[in-house]
Amino acid sequence: MPEEEVTVDPMTLNDLMRVIEIERMCFPDPWPFSAFLSDLENENTITLVAKIGKKVVGFTICHVVAGEMHLMNIAVDPDFRRKKVGHKLIEHLFYYGEQHGCRIMYLDVRKSNSGAISFYNKYGFEILYERKGYYRKPPEDALVMVLDLSERSKRGVV
Repeated sequence: MPEEEVTVDPMTLNDLMRVIEIERMCFPDPWPFSAFLSDLENENTITLVAKIGKKVVGFTICHVVAGEMHLMNIAVDPDFRRKKVGHKLIEHLFYYGEQHGCRIMYLDVRKSNSGAISFYNKYGFEILYERKGYYRKPPEDALVMVLDLSERSKRGVV
């Protein structure tokens, strides 16, 4: 049986319970419901879900201000990793950025999260600097990574 295609749609209120479930599976200090609701209602925030069939299997949240994007959150249900879900989500963010004249994208990632760092490196993100004590549970430093979106499109990264 062939694998079902991953689709990406705007997040809706109906998706929130599943998004929170994925958040809790993926992060030791999950965001509260109120944070997701606030981002869903914010006109300067891109909220997307990835689906296989009708099942939400991943999501992303990205703030957009003054031509800059800040990737706030991206997560994929552990049972659906290695199926290009994260790839589809980030590619949709890049497309949105290109369409809206965004020049740069930032993100924070746990210093120990080598899998995520490797994922971001594939897209051309580079470490800009380290934030000491950024994460609370468990305590850890963050790496701030940056991607010049115009350079990315010129180089044809991923």
